[in-house]
Amino acid sequence: MDWPCPRGLASASPAAGLSRPWLSGSPFSRRLRQASTGYARPRVPVPRIPLCHLTVSISVRRILIWLMLLCLPLAARAEAFFINQFDVDLDLQKNGELRVTENIQVVFTAPRHGIFRTLPVEMPTPSGFKRLVLVDDIQVSDTTGNKSGMKVDKEGSNLKIRIGDPDAYAPVGPVVTYTIRYRVTGMLNRFDPSGGWGRNVELYWNALGTEWPVGIQKSQVTVRWPEGAQPKEVRAVTFWGNYGSRTQFQQIGAGTTVEPTTGIKMELTPTTLRITNPQPLLPYQGLSFALSMPSTLIDMPSLWQEFRLKYAHLMGFLVPLGMAVVFFVIWFIWGRDSVHKRGEPQAEVPHELTGALAGALADGRFDEHDLSAVFVSLAKKGRLVLNPGGLGEMLTLTSNSSTQGLDDLEAYVLNLLLPHGPSISKTDLTEYVAPHLWQIKAKAFGELVKRGYYRSNPQSVQLAWGIIGLVLLVIVSMVVWSLAPYFSRDVVLLGFLLGLGGLYLFARAMPRLTRRGSRAYAEVQAFAEFLDDAGLHRAKLKGRPMDQTLYEDYLDHAVAFRRVKRWGHAFSALDLVRPGWITGRGSAHDLNNLGNELGALLPSWARRPAPHPRAAAGAGGAPGLVAVGGSAAAALAAAAGGAGRGRRAGVHVPGFDDVAQGVRHEERLDPIPVLVEDPSVHGGVVHYGHQVRSCR
Repeated sequence: MDWPCPRGLASASPAAGLSRPWLSGSPFSRRLRQASTGYARPRVPVPRIPLCHLTVSISVRRILIWLMLLCLPLAARAEAFFINQFDVDLDLQKNGELRVTENIQVVFTAPRHGIFRTLPVEMPTPSGFKRLVLVDDIQVSDTTGNKSGMKVDKEGSNLKIRIGDPDAYAPVGPVVTYTIRYRVTGMLNRFDPSGGWGRNVELYWNALGTEWPVGIQKSQVTVRWPEGAQPKEVRAVTFWGNYGSRTQFQQIGAGTTVEPTTGIKMELTPTTLRITNPQPLLPYQGLSFALSMPSTLIDMPSLWQEFRLKYAHLMGFLVPLGMAVVFFVIWFIWGRDSVHKRGEPQAEVPHELTGALAGALADGRFDEHDLSAVFVSLAKKGRLVLNPGGLGEMLTLTSNSSTQGLDDLEAYVLNLLLPHGPSISKTDLTEYVAPHLWQIKAKAFGELVKRGYYRSNPQSVQLAWGIIGLVLLVIVSMVVWSLAPYFSRDVVLLGFLLGLGGLYLFARAMPRLTRRGSRAYAEVQAFAEFLDDAGLHRAKLKGRPMDQTLYEDYLDHAVAFRRVKRWGHAFSALDLVRPGWITGRGSAHDLNNLGNELGALLPSWARRPAPHPRAAAGAGGAPGLVAVGGSAAAALAAAAGGAGRGRRAGVHVPGFDDVAQGVRHEERLDPIPVLVEDPSVHGGVVHYGHQVRSCR
C-alpha cells in the first residue's frame, strides 16, 4: 500500500511518464537480492517509503549543505596564527610620557601578511565622558626578512595598527618576532592624599590588550619609573581576563606576590614592577595593571601637553586658523590699500579710462566682460564692426588698422586680429585670441601700472605671494602633522585644503593700489553707480544731453560693468538706434536686444570652440553676414553672390542646402546690412540697408 502524501508535495506518477526510484524496501530490490544470494526469504510485507518523505529528506539535506556553505567564510576567517610569547617593556619618564616597547612572538600556521595590534585611545570615565590617550611616534619591525609595512587607522575608540608586508607572506612554522615601539601621553591619574597615602600618581595600563582573537601562551610586563620612592610608597594591582573582568590581586609596598590559582607573579620594587604570567590566556583575554607612586616623581603636565590632550582632535584646524592670522598680518602690512571714501555718483569717466581698464580696476581682475569691452572700444574707434548676433562672423575689421590713439591693451588685441581678418568668426577668436588671454591680462594691468594705479603688475604680485603663501602653508601643515596624533591627521589634511582656499583669497588681495589708484578706484565705483540708474542721476551730467553720443561713449563701460541693459533702459524713452559700428538681426531701435547680444559676445567662444566653420567675408546668404568691399556695388554683388560661394566653400547656407535636398522653401526679402568703405565717414565704414533675395 502507498503512504498518503502531504498536501502540496508532488509524487511521481506512471501516467506522467516517470518511474519510482529503486528503494531498498521495494519488491524489485528484494528479488534482486534473492537471485544473488541463492535462497528465498519469507515473504514479509515491507511498507514502502513514501516519495514525499524522500523529498523532505532531500530538502533537509540541502538546508544542511547551505548552512555548511554559509559557515565557510567564518572558517576562512579563523586566525592562522597564535602568540607564543608577549613581552611588554614600559618606561615612565619624569615628564609624564610613557615609552612602550612590545615584543610579540608569533607562529603562523597558514600564509598571512602580518598581524593587527589594537590600542585603546579613548577611555570611559565615571562621569560619562571619554578620556583621550595620545599614541604617537609609532615604529614597527619584524624578523620575517620582509619590509616592515605599517598602516594606522582609527576604528571607534581604538587605534588599529596593521603590521606586515602587503606584498609578501610571513613564513609559516618558525617564530616571527614583531617589535612595536610607541609613545603614550595622558594615561596618568593624580590623586590627593587619602587613606594614609600622600599625593600620588597612578599609571593604569592595559598591557596586552583584549582584542586578540587568538590565545597568548606566555606574557611578561616590565615597568620602570624614576627613582626617589620609598619601598612603602609604591603599590600595584594586577587584573586579568576578558574586558571588564575584576579578577585581581595586589601588592602593597615593595615585595613579591604570586596568585595561587594562575601562578601570575608580581614583583614590585621602588623603581620597577614586573608581572610574569606563565599560564595561557584565551582569545580576547588580556592583562592590565594599576601602579601608584609618589606624585613628586612625575612632573605636572606642561601647557602644551594639556593642550594636546584636550584639543588633539581639533589640531588640524590650527592650519587654516594659523594661516589666516599670518595672511592677515602680511596683507595688513604689504597689501592693504589706502582707504578713500566713495563719493556720490558721478557721470564722468575717471582719468579717461576705457571700459576694459575701468572694469579691471574695479574688481582687480580682467575677465571676459572686460575683453568684450575692448572689442566695443575698438569698434567705437573705427577699427572693428561688431556682429554679435550673426551666424558666422562676430567681428569685421575695417580698413583703418592704425594703432594711433589706442592704448597698449587695445593695440595688442587689434594686432592679434589683423592677420586673420577682415572677417573674424568665433573659431578665429578661439584659435587666435583665447590662447593669449594671459598676455592680454598682462597688457591691461601693465597699462594700469603705467598710469600709476599700481606699483607692480598685479598678476606678478599675485603669483609671487601665492608661491610664498603656499610655502608657508606647507611648512605649517607639516609641523602640525608631526605634532598631531595619528587619529587626527585626517583633520590636518582637511585644514590644509581649507588653507588653500584662504591662500587663493590672500593672493588676490595682495596687489596694492597706490594713493592715486585708490582715488581712481573710488571714482570708478561712483561712475558704476551712475551707470546703474542714469535716469535717476541725470543731474550729474551737468547739462550734457542724454543722446546717441552719450550712449555710445559709455557703452564699453556698461559692457565691462555688466550693465548694458540698465544703460540701454535709461535711453528707452528716446528715439535712439543701435550704433553704426554694430550690426544685428533685430530692430535698430531695440536697445534691450542689443544688450543681450553684447552680453553674450565673449562667453560663447571663450568657454568652448564655435561649432560653425569659418566662412569667407560676405559668404552666407542669411541675415547678419557682412560683406566689405571697395564700393556699394561691389558690396551688393558680394552679398548677392554669397550663397554660391558659401556652397562651394563647403559652408552650410540656410535655404540653399534645403533646396538641393528638395525641401519645400519660399523666397523672402530680408534686409542684409552691407558695409562699404567711405573715407568721409568716421571709421571709414557706412551702412546701407538693401533688400536682397535669400532662400529660407
